[in-house]
Amino acid sequence: ILFHNKRFAQTYGSDSNVVDGNIFNMFDANTVRSLKTIMTHISTDEPMEFFGKIRNAKGELLSLTGYISALPGNISHYEIIFEDVTEKMRMLSEAKKLEEQSIIAGFARHLSHNVMNALTAAGGFIRQVRAKTENTLHLQNLWHIIDDKLVLIEEIVAGYNDYTHATSIRK
Repeated sequence: ILFHNKRFAQTYGSDSNVVDGNIFNMFDANTVRSLKTIMTHISTDEPMEFFGKIRNAKGELLSLTGYISALPGNISHYEIIFEDVTEKMRMLSEAKKLEEQSIIAGFARHLSHNVMNALTAAGGFIRQVRAKTENTLHLQNLWHIIDDKLVLIEEIVAGYNDYTHATSIRK
C-alpha cells in the first residue's frame, strides 16, 4: 500500500514523501479493526466517519478523526482521509516540555529553600561566635568579608527563588 503526502510523511517521521508499506501498521489495533469493519460494509455512495489512534515515528499514539470511502470500480479501492495531526503532535510535545520544566522548577525551588534555611542557621551561628570573640581590627576585617559573602549568597539564592517562582507562574 502506497500513500503520498509530503506534509503527512514529515509529520509521521518519514524522510521520504512516499511511505511504502502497510498503512494499517500506523494505527493501533482497535483502529485497524474499525477500519476493516467499515471497509467490508461501506458502499460507494457515502463516506463513513471513523475515530481512532495513529502511531507516529516515536511510537506515540494520537487520537484522530477521519473518513473512509469506497472508490468505484471492479477492484476494492478505498480512500482514507484523516485530520492533520501536526498540531496535536506539537501540542503533545509542548505539554511534555512544560511538564518537565515544571518538575525541574519545583525541585529548584525546594533546593534553594533548603539552602536558604541552612544559610540562615549558619548566619545566626556566625553572629553568636562574633559576639563572643575579641574585636580587633584584623577580626573586624575578617567578619566584614564573611558578612559580605553571606549577603551575596542570600541575594543569589533569593534571586534564584524569585526566578523559579516566576518561571512556574508563567507555565
